[in-house]
Amino acid sequence: MLASDVCRLGTDMVTYLQLRDAQPQLFAQAAAAWSSRSRTAMDAARTLRRHRDDLGQAWRSSAGDGARDRLTELMHQMLIASAEYRAVGSIVQGLAHAFHITQNSLRHGLDIAERHRIRVDDNGAVYPPLDAAPDDRLAADSGTWRTVCFLLCQAVDGATRADAASQNGLAALADAVDQRDVDRALDNDLALASRLEMSMIAGVLPEGDAEQVTAWWASLTADDRDLLKQAAAPELAGLDGIPQDVKNELHGAGTYDAAGAAGWAETHWNDRSDDIFDNNCTNFASTAVHDGGGVDYQVGSGGLLDHGTWEVTASWVQAPELHDFMVEHRGYEVSQAEARPGDLVFWEDEHGTIHYTAVVTGTIDGDIRSTQHSSPRLDASLDGRLEIQEHQDGGSRQTIHIVRVNPDW
Repeated sequence: MLASDVCRLGTDMVTYLQLRDAQPQLFAQAAAAWSSRSRTAMDAARTLRRHRDDLGQAWRSSAGDGARDRLTELMHQMLIASAEYRAVGSIVQGLAHAFHITQNSLRHGLDIAERHRIRVDDNGAVYPPLDAAPDDRLAADSGTWRTVCFLLCQAVDGATRADAASQNGLAALADAVDQRDVDRALDNDLALASRLEMSMIAGVLPEGDAEQVTAWWASLTADDRDLLKQAAAPELAGLDGIPQDVKNELHGAGTYDAAGAAGWAETHWNDRSDDIFDNNCTNFASTAVHDGGGVDYQVGSGGLLDHGTWEVTASWVQAPELHDFMVEHRGYEVSQAEARPGDLVFWEDEHGTIHYTAVVTGTIDGDIRSTQHSSPRLDASLDGRLEIQEHQDGGSRQTIHIVRVNPDW
């Protein structure tokens, strides 16, 4: 047997048998359990806040002040616990998604192998068809053999990347087990987990030629494809071999490249070189729309930039004006459930003022991930941050607006 007759998988990785026999639903169940703990901790924080506020009205003394301080401390502990539990759940859920996708791809490869009498041993070694010519064992159906090799190898590679990322992420969270700062729990631990969950899903994308990628895409279920379109739109849109109708969907109709804008935001999330204001959130989103989404600056003196003076206008740098400008120019609001990469997300405070802008760069299981300045954040979990942040801001309730960009200029 020639060495070239066998596609062998590496040893320092998730094994072929481990992936073949894995039960991703158990990871998903574990993730759900951690998410449940997060909700329980948040409920406790909400109850503590209510008791503290009631106490402030009923017990006005030094002893009452001390009791309120203690309730505030306990509330903060519950907020931290909620963030940390959710962070663990996000990483484990990312692992579940990655293993589900890669296992489906691997099993599809095995189905092809069985139909073509291609043998796969328990080490994941893929042998040419049993009836191949003795002098050239690869001559018989060699294209199918290569497809099986590719599907199995890329599946194990993707699972291995997800496994390593989850181990590193969970180890980092273990080091933060004594976290005492709510902001750090959000900005370090939960932010890390949200980024990792996105990257683990994107990490299953294969490296291969267009024909191989086409075979990989065909191996996925409809749910797998939908998840990848939502969690890895820029990467998927740039992958040779993905069907053109899928790429068109990711880029969007009209003149605005939604996947391009999301990809630009993710690439430049921590690049402050273009920040021209201390509060630069809307300038960042506008630049993503232009530089990544390909939207022309020149839209008149009332638009994004004054094309006579090339000076920024309110609709370029101020959140409420950008929201209104996009809606007035054929854009429209969609529900959070309908959000997709390339949309813009706006926060409105309890007084009805839109005050912040970010770019939607993904959604996972209905949770929007956004990328932003002025405090740079990459693929931050909206659901994970929102209620905790509201507690940090004194209980101020926020309304979220998702705007689909659809320029008419």
